[in-house]
Amino acid sequence: MAFFDKISETLSKGSKTLIDKTKDLTDIAKLNSQISAEENKIRDAYEALGKAYYKKHRNSPDAADAIQFEVIANAEMAIAKCRTEIQAIKKVTVCGNCGAEISADSLFCPKCGAKKGVPETEAQETSNYRTCPKCGAQLEEGAAFCGACGEPVEEEKTETEEN
Repeated sequence: MAFFDKISETLSKGSKTLIDKTKDLTDIAKLNSQISAEENKIRDAYEALGKAYYKKHRNSPDAADAIQFEVIANAEMAIAKCRTEIQAIKKVTVCGNCGAEISADSLFCPKCGAKKGVPETEAQETSNYRTCPKCGAQLEEGAAFCGACGEPVEEEKTETEEN
């Protein structure tokens, strides 16, 4: 019997050791996750400080920072150029009020209703579209406002929503 008692005792100690090691690994993983979250907060704070410093000093950078300021300015211009090219390909502009994309033939933003600057008019022919109840213009998919007159529009209800 002593043999079986010794085996039982050894298994119990082994199980306890395994449970303790598993708990330790779990605790370490939780702490590593917390460290990662705090490092992300620090990175975000550094980024915010850097952006604020850049905005404050972009017109008069220190000599030591001038190269980095130039890199940022050049990258911003390249990004703006690429975005303009994308808009030209998609035949859209960006709403100055809410930032939504507006089709070239719309006079008003379909998301916020703000009037667009200079309209480019070229009607799109579509066989399956909704029209504005006020002016009869074609509505963009998901539009909350008419792109031609700025009138708020209701979304179409499907047959199941009506029943």
